[in-house]
Amino acid sequence: MVDMGDTRTHPRSPVFIALIEDHLMLGQALAASLRAEGHQVLVPELTSVASVLRVVLEAEPQVTLLDLGLGAIGSGEELLGPLVASGTSVLVVSAATDDVVVGRCLAAGVAGWVPKRA
Repeated sequence: MVDMGDTRTHPRSPVFIALIEDHLMLGQALAASLRAEGHQVLVPELTSVASVLRVVLEAEPQVTLLDLGLGAIGSGEELLGPLVASGTSVLVVSAATDDVVVGRCLAAGVAGWVPKRA
C-alpha cells in the first residue's frame, strides 16, 4: 500500500481542471469544491460543442471532467477524441450507465468513469 502522507503537512499540488457540465447547480458545486481544495477550474460556456472544444484546447488543462449529456449543445462523446489526443486526462462524470457507452469512452482513452448517482 502506498502511503500518501498527511495532506495537512504535505499539500497536493494544485491541478488545472476543465469542467464541462450542463447542470448548473452541479457544475457550480463541483467547481466550488475543487477551488476550495486549491485547484484552478475552467468552466467553459456551453454554447456549442465546437466552442467548448476550442476553449478547453486553448487552455490546456491537466484534467477534464466531462459530462456526456450536454443538453441543447449535444453529446460530450464528440469531445472525447480531441480531448484525449490533446493530452488532458479525461474523467467522464455521467448519469449514463449503458455498458456500451462506458465501453466506447474507455476505448477512446478516458482516464476513468464516475457515475452520477443520487
